[in-house]
Amino acid sequence: MRYLTYLLLLFLGFIAAACTQTAHLEAASGGATAVTFQTATPQPVTGTAVPLPTFTPLPATTTPSSSPIPPATAATRPTQTPLPTATLTNTPTPTPTLFEACRPETATVPHLSIAPGPWSRPLATTNVIHHGPRDNRQFIHLSFDVEGHASVLGALLNVLDKHQVKTTMFIVGSWAEANSSWLSEIAWRGHEFGNHSYSHTHLRQLTPEQIQTELQQTEAIVLNLTGQSTKPWLRPPYGGYSEETVQAAYTAGWTTVMWSGHGLDTSPDADERTICNTLMQHAEPGAILLLHTSNPAVVTAVDRFITEMHAQGYTFVPLSVLMVGN
Repeated sequence: MRYLTYLLLLFLGFIAAACTQTAHLEAASGGATAVTFQTATPQPVTGTAVPLPTFTPLPATTTPSSSPIPPATAATRPTQTPLPTATLTNTPTPTPTLFEACRPETATVPHLSIAPGPWSRPLATTNVIHHGPRDNRQFIHLSFDVEGHASVLGALLNVLDKHQVKTTMFIVGSWAEANSSWLSEIAWRGHEFGNHSYSHTHLRQLTPEQIQTELQQTEAIVLNLTGQSTKPWLRPPYGGYSEETVQAAYTAGWTTVMWSGHGLDTSPDADERTICNTLMQHAEPGAILLLHTSNPAVVTAVDRFITEMHAQGYTFVPLSVLMVGN
Protein backbone atom coordinates (compact mmCIF):
# COMPACT_ATOMS: atom_id res chain seq x y z
CA MET A 1 0.00 0.00 0.00
CA ARG A 2 2.79 2.30 0.90
CA TYR A 3 4.51 1.37 -2.38
CA LEU A 4 1.47 2.32 -4.43
CA THR A 5 1.15 5.65 -2.65
CA TYR A 6 4.79 6.33 -3.44
CA LEU A 7 4.26 5.65 -7.13
CA LEU A 8 1.16 7.84 -7.27
CA LEU A 9 2.98 10.79 -5.68
CA LEU A 10 5.91 10.32 -8.05
CA PHE A 11 3.58 10.31 -11.03
CA LEU A 12 1.74 13.45 -9.88
CA GLY A 13 5.02 15.22 -9.31
CA PHE A 14 6.20 14.35 -12.78
CA ILE A 15 3.01 15.78 -14.24
CA ALA A 16 3.26 18.91 -12.12
CA ALA A 17 6.79 19.55 -13.24
CA ALA A 18 6.09 18.92 -16.90
CA CYS A 19 2.86 20.91 -17.25
CA THR A 20 3.19 24.71 -17.14
CA GLN A 21 -0.29 25.57 -18.36
CA THR A 22 -3.80 24.30 -17.86
CA ALA A 23 -5.91 22.37 -20.17
CA HIS A 24 -9.44 23.58 -20.44
CA LEU A 25 -12.22 21.44 -21.58
CA GLU A 26 -15.51 22.88 -22.56
CA ALA A 27 -18.60 20.91 -22.21
CA ALA A 28 -20.48 19.96 -25.32
CA SER A 29 -23.52 21.99 -24.14
CA GLY A 30 -21.39 25.14 -23.98
CA GLY A 31 -22.40 26.03 -20.39
CA ALA A 32 -20.29 23.64 -18.28
CA THR A 33 -17.58 25.06 -16.08
CA ALA A 34 -14.01 24.12 -16.95
CA VAL A 35 -12.19 21.77 -14.52
CA THR A 36 -8.68 22.97 -13.76
CA PHE A 37 -5.70 20.88 -12.66
CA GLN A 38 -3.16 22.99 -10.80
CA THR A 39 0.24 22.69 -9.43
CA ALA A 40 0.92 23.25 -5.71
CA THR A 41 -0.42 26.83 -5.70
CA PRO A 42 -3.78 26.93 -7.45
CA GLN A 43 -4.28 29.99 -9.70
CA PRO A 44 -7.52 30.94 -11.40
CA VAL A 45 -7.32 30.62 -15.20
CA THR A 46 -9.41 32.92 -17.36
CA GLY A 47 -9.86 33.18 -21.17
CA THR A 48 -11.58 31.40 -23.96
CA ALA A 49 -10.70 27.86 -24.74
CA VAL A 50 -8.88 27.36 -28.11
CA PRO A 51 -10.56 24.63 -30.11
CA LEU A 52 -8.34 21.85 -31.39
CA PRO A 53 -7.92 21.79 -35.16
CA THR A 54 -9.97 19.35 -37.06
CA PHE A 55 -7.87 16.88 -39.10
CA THR A 56 -9.37 15.75 -42.39
CA PRO A 57 -8.32 12.23 -43.08
CA LEU A 58 -6.32 11.70 -46.29
CA PRO A 59 -8.23 9.99 -49.04
CA ALA A 60 -7.39 6.46 -49.56
CA THR A 61 -4.62 6.05 -52.08
CA THR A 62 -5.65 4.09 -55.10
CA THR A 63 -3.09 2.36 -57.21
CA PRO A 64 -3.69 3.33 -60.84
CA SER A 65 -4.17 0.50 -63.17
CA SER A 66 -0.98 0.00 -65.09
CA SER A 67 -1.41 0.42 -68.85
CA PRO A 68 0.62 -1.87 -71.05
CA ILE A 69 3.74 -0.23 -72.52
CA PRO A 70 3.43 -0.06 -76.30
CA PRO A 71 6.08 -1.96 -78.14
CA ALA A 72 9.00 0.11 -79.43
CA THR A 73 8.78 1.00 -83.10
CA ALA A 74 11.37 2.59 -85.35
CA ALA A 75 10.94 6.31 -85.79
CA THR A 76 9.43 7.24 -89.11
CA ARG A 77 11.84 9.45 -91.07
CA PRO A 78 10.51 12.19 -93.30
CA THR A 79 10.58 11.40 -96.97
CA GLN A 80 13.68 12.90 -98.54
CA THR A 81 13.37 14.55 -101.92
CA PRO A 82 16.04 13.01 -104.14
CA LEU A 83 18.73 15.40 -105.30
CA PRO A 84 18.58 16.22 -109.00
CA THR A 85 20.97 14.20 -111.08
CA ALA A 86 23.78 16.34 -112.42
CA THR A 87 23.95 16.14 -116.16
CA LEU A 88 26.64 17.70 -118.31
CA THR A 89 25.07 19.68 -121.08
CA ASN A 90 27.32 20.69 -123.91
CA THR A 91 26.34 24.24 -124.66
CA PRO A 92 26.77 24.66 -128.37
CA THR A 93 29.34 27.24 -129.34
CA PRO A 94 27.50 30.08 -131.00
CA THR A 95 28.18 30.25 -134.68
CA PRO A 96 30.42 33.24 -135.23
CA THR A 97 29.05 36.03 -137.28
CA LEU A 98 30.14 35.76 -140.88
CA PHE A 99 33.45 37.52 -141.36
CA GLU A 100 34.35 38.36 -137.77
CA ALA A 101 37.36 40.29 -139.05
CA CYS A 102 36.35 41.22 -142.60
CA ARG A 103 33.93 43.95 -143.46
CA PRO A 104 30.73 43.57 -145.50
CA GLU A 105 31.11 43.05 -149.21
CA THR A 106 29.47 46.37 -150.07
CA ALA A 107 31.85 48.46 -147.95
CA THR A 108 34.47 50.62 -149.62
CA VAL A 109 37.10 52.84 -148.03
CA PRO A 110 39.62 55.34 -149.44
CA HIS A 111 43.05 53.90 -150.17
CA LEU A 112 46.28 54.47 -152.02
CA SER A 113 46.76 53.12 -155.53
CA ILE A 114 49.91 52.40 -157.48
CA ALA A 115 50.78 53.64 -160.94
CA PRO A 116 49.85 51.33 -163.82
CA GLY A 117 52.42 48.82 -165.11
CA PRO A 118 54.56 47.51 -166.53
CA TRP A 119 56.81 47.70 -163.49
CA SER A 120 60.54 47.23 -163.21
CA ARG A 121 61.61 43.72 -162.36
CA PRO A 122 64.76 42.63 -160.55
CA LEU A 123 67.25 40.11 -161.88
CA ALA A 124 66.92 36.46 -160.90
CA THR A 125 68.54 35.25 -157.69
CA THR A 126 69.06 31.98 -155.87
CA ASN A 127 67.49 33.43 -152.74
CA VAL A 128 64.06 31.89 -152.13
CA ILE A 129 61.56 34.65 -151.39
CA HIS A 130 59.02 34.14 -148.60
CA HIS A 131 58.38 37.69 -147.48
CA GLY A 132 58.78 41.22 -148.78
CA PRO A 133 60.39 44.20 -147.02
CA ARG A 134 58.97 44.90 -143.57
CA ASP A 135 58.86 48.66 -143.80
CA ASN A 136 56.46 51.50 -143.17
CA ARG A 137 55.01 51.40 -146.70
CA GLN A 138 52.44 48.80 -145.54
CA PHE A 139 52.55 46.97 -148.85
CA ILE A 140 50.89 43.56 -149.24
CA HIS A 141 51.17 41.24 -152.21
CA LEU A 142 48.09 39.09 -152.78
CA SER A 143 49.08 36.63 -155.50
CA PHE A 144 47.09 33.95 -157.33
CA ASP A 145 48.01 30.59 -158.81
CA VAL A 146 45.75 30.52 -161.87
CA GLU A 147 43.90 27.25 -162.38
CA GLY A 148 40.38 25.86 -162.47
CA HIS A 149 37.29 27.23 -164.18
CA ALA A 150 37.69 30.56 -165.90
CA SER A 151 34.39 31.90 -164.50
CA VAL A 152 35.97 32.16 -161.04
CA LEU A 153 38.89 34.06 -162.54
CA GLY A 154 36.50 36.46 -164.30
CA ALA A 155 34.62 37.27 -161.07
CA LEU A 156 37.91 37.71 -159.24
CA LEU A 157 39.23 40.14 -161.86
CA ASN A 158 36.08 42.24 -161.37
CA VAL A 159 36.69 42.42 -157.62
CA LEU A 160 40.29 43.51 -158.16
CA ASP A 161 39.10 46.20 -160.55
CA LYS A 162 36.53 47.37 -158.03
CA HIS A 163 39.28 48.04 -155.51
CA GLN A 164 41.85 49.22 -158.10
CA VAL A 165 44.23 46.43 -157.06
CA LYS A 166 46.95 45.12 -159.39
CA THR A 167 48.70 41.86 -158.64
CA THR A 168 50.83 39.01 -160.01
CA MET A 169 49.15 35.98 -161.54
CA PHE A 170 51.18 32.74 -161.67
CA ILE A 171 50.30 30.87 -164.84
CA VAL A 172 50.32 27.14 -165.63
CA GLY A 173 51.27 26.78 -169.31
CA SER A 174 48.75 24.03 -170.07
CA TRP A 175 45.95 26.16 -168.56
CA ALA A 176 47.03 29.15 -170.64
CA GLU A 177 46.84 27.09 -173.84
CA ALA A 178 43.28 26.04 -173.01
CA ASN A 179 42.20 29.52 -171.85
CA SER A 180 44.13 31.89 -174.09
CA SER A 181 41.42 34.55 -174.14
CA TRP A 182 41.42 34.70 -170.35
CA LEU A 183 45.18 34.98 -170.30
CA SER A 184 44.87 38.01 -172.55
CA GLU A 185 42.12 39.37 -170.28
CA ILE A 186 44.47 39.24 -167.28
CA ALA A 187 47.04 41.28 -169.18
CA TRP A 188 44.41 43.74 -170.42
CA ARG A 189 43.26 44.32 -166.82
CA GLY A 190 46.76 45.49 -165.95
CA HIS A 191 48.20 42.55 -163.97
CA GLU A 192 51.63 40.98 -164.33
CA PHE A 193 52.59 37.32 -164.74
CA GLY A 194 54.69 34.74 -162.94
CA ASN A 195 55.57 31.18 -163.98
CA HIS A 196 53.87 28.17 -162.38
CA SER A 197 55.38 25.49 -164.69
CA TYR A 198 53.71 23.96 -167.70
CA SER A 199 52.21 20.70 -166.40
CA HIS A 200 51.96 21.50 -162.66
CA THR A 201 54.37 18.67 -161.82
CA HIS A 202 56.47 18.49 -158.66
CA LEU A 203 59.77 20.05 -159.72
CA ARG A 204 61.69 17.81 -157.35
CA GLN A 205 60.60 14.87 -159.50
CA LEU A 206 62.22 16.41 -162.57
CA THR A 207 65.79 16.79 -163.73
CA PRO A 208 67.24 20.30 -164.06
CA GLU A 209 66.77 20.10 -167.82
CA GLN A 210 63.14 19.06 -167.45
CA ILE A 211 62.53 21.92 -165.01
CA GLN A 212 63.92 24.43 -167.46
CA THR A 213 61.84 22.99 -170.28
CA GLU A 214 58.66 23.36 -168.17
CA LEU A 215 59.44 27.00 -167.43
CA GLN A 216 60.42 27.88 -170.97
CA GLN A 217 57.25 26.36 -172.44
CA THR A 218 55.04 28.48 -170.21
CA GLU A 219 57.17 31.57 -170.86
CA ALA A 220 56.73 31.16 -174.61
CA ILE A 221 52.94 30.81 -174.37
CA VAL A 222 52.50 33.87 -172.13
CA LEU A 223 54.92 36.00 -174.11
CA ASN A 224 53.25 35.06 -177.38
CA LEU A 225 49.70 35.79 -176.18
CA THR A 226 50.30 38.88 -174.07
CA GLY A 227 53.71 40.27 -174.93
CA GLN A 228 54.71 39.97 -171.28
CA SER A 229 57.40 37.83 -169.68
CA THR A 230 56.97 35.69 -166.59
CA LYS A 231 60.60 36.29 -165.54
CA PRO A 232 61.91 36.40 -162.91
CA TRP A 233 59.03 35.05 -160.82
CA LEU A 234 58.55 31.29 -160.38
CA ARG A 235 56.21 29.63 -157.91
CA PRO A 236 56.92 25.87 -157.83
CA PRO A 237 53.82 23.63 -157.98
CA TYR A 238 52.68 22.45 -154.54
CA GLY A 239 55.32 24.69 -153.01
CA GLY A 240 57.93 21.97 -153.47
CA TYR A 241 61.50 22.99 -154.07
CA SER A 242 65.09 22.01 -153.27
CA GLU A 243 68.53 23.44 -153.85
CA GLU A 244 68.59 21.66 -157.20
CA THR A 245 65.26 23.10 -158.36
CA VAL A 246 66.19 26.60 -157.19
CA GLN A 247 69.50 26.42 -159.03
CA ALA A 248 67.93 25.06 -162.19
CA ALA A 249 65.33 27.85 -162.22
CA TYR A 250 67.94 30.50 -161.52
CA THR A 251 70.12 29.27 -164.38
CA ALA A 252 67.13 29.71 -166.73
CA GLY A 253 66.31 33.20 -165.38
CA TRP A 254 63.78 32.66 -162.55
CA THR A 255 63.69 33.32 -158.81
CA THR A 256 61.76 30.87 -156.63
CA VAL A 257 58.91 32.60 -154.78
CA MET A 258 57.00 31.05 -151.90
CA TRP A 259 54.62 32.80 -149.47
CA SER A 260 54.37 34.07 -145.90
CA GLY A 261 50.67 33.29 -145.56
CA HIS A 262 48.21 30.92 -147.23
CA GLY A 263 44.46 31.49 -147.41
CA LEU A 264 43.88 27.71 -147.16
CA ASP A 265 41.33 28.10 -149.94
CA THR A 266 42.07 24.61 -151.30
CA SER A 267 40.89 22.93 -148.07
CA PRO A 268 37.66 20.91 -148.48
CA ASP A 269 35.78 22.98 -145.89
CA ALA A 270 37.11 26.38 -146.97
CA ASP A 271 34.45 29.06 -147.31
CA GLU A 272 34.35 32.85 -147.56
CA ARG A 273 34.62 33.35 -143.81
CA THR A 274 37.52 31.00 -143.18
CA ILE A 275 39.50 32.22 -146.18
CA CYS A 276 39.10 35.88 -145.29
CA ASN A 277 39.90 35.43 -141.62
CA THR A 278 42.91 33.25 -142.40
CA LEU A 279 44.29 35.96 -144.65
CA MET A 280 43.72 38.48 -141.87
CA GLN A 281 45.88 36.45 -139.53
CA HIS A 282 48.83 36.71 -141.94
CA ALA A 283 48.37 40.31 -142.98
CA GLU A 284 51.37 42.52 -142.18
CA PRO A 285 53.73 44.85 -144.04
CA GLY A 286 55.63 42.94 -146.71
CA ALA A 287 53.35 39.88 -146.56
CA ILE A 288 53.15 37.60 -149.60
CA LEU A 289 49.75 35.90 -149.47
CA LEU A 290 48.72 32.94 -151.63
CA LEU A 291 45.33 32.10 -153.10
CA HIS A 292 44.05 30.09 -156.09
CA THR A 293 41.42 30.79 -158.72
CA SER A 294 39.70 27.41 -158.41
CA ASN A 295 37.42 28.01 -155.39
CA PRO A 296 34.40 30.32 -155.97
CA ALA A 297 34.50 31.30 -152.28
CA VAL A 298 37.74 33.16 -152.96
CA VAL A 299 35.87 35.91 -154.82
CA THR A 300 33.83 37.15 -151.87
CA ALA A 301 36.67 36.50 -149.41
CA VAL A 302 39.07 38.66 -151.42
CA ASP A 303 36.48 41.42 -151.76
CA ARG A 304 36.07 41.71 -148.02
CA PHE A 305 39.72 41.16 -147.21
CA ILE A 306 40.86 43.99 -149.47
CA THR A 307 38.27 46.31 -147.97
CA GLU A 308 39.45 45.57 -144.45
CA MET A 309 43.13 46.00 -145.32
CA HIS A 310 42.43 49.30 -147.06
CA ALA A 311 40.68 50.48 -143.90
CA GLN A 312 43.85 49.69 -141.97
CA GLY A 313 46.01 51.69 -144.35
CA TYR A 314 47.49 48.88 -146.47
CA THR A 315 48.18 49.01 -150.20
CA PHE A 316 48.04 45.94 -152.44
CA VAL A 317 50.87 45.76 -154.96
CA PRO A 318 52.27 43.34 -157.56
CA LEU A 319 55.27 41.27 -156.56
CA SER A 320 57.63 43.44 -158.65
CA VAL A 321 56.55 46.60 -156.80
CA LEU A 322 56.88 44.88 -153.41
CA MET A 323 60.42 43.63 -154.07
CA VAL A 324 61.78 46.57 -156.06
CA GLY A 325 59.82 49.47 -154.60
CA ASN A 326 58.59 51.07 -157.81
